[in-house]
Amino acid sequence: MKKKQKMDSVTPQKIIDGFPGVGTKVQAAFQKDRLLYFFVGYHQYEFSTAKKTVTRLLKSNSWLKCGNANISPKKALIK
Repeated sequence: MKKKQKMDSVTPQKIIDGFPGVGTKVQAAFQKDRLLYFFVGYHQYEFSTAKKTVTRLLKSNSWLKCGNANISPKKALIK
């Protein structure tokens, strides 16, 4: 399947509708492999595009290798 390199025609959409569990106060985001990372304050939500769910809740500084960055290794209960 060829990528179209264009935005969806239905914009803007609420983050909470497309990415359940992430919340609404996202400050930054990026994609690595098949995962999306959403930054909210001191937290980082790892979102699986395959499962369409948050897979881990991390500290925002986890990319800097600062100690144990996992807050919840399996699931995060997010309001």
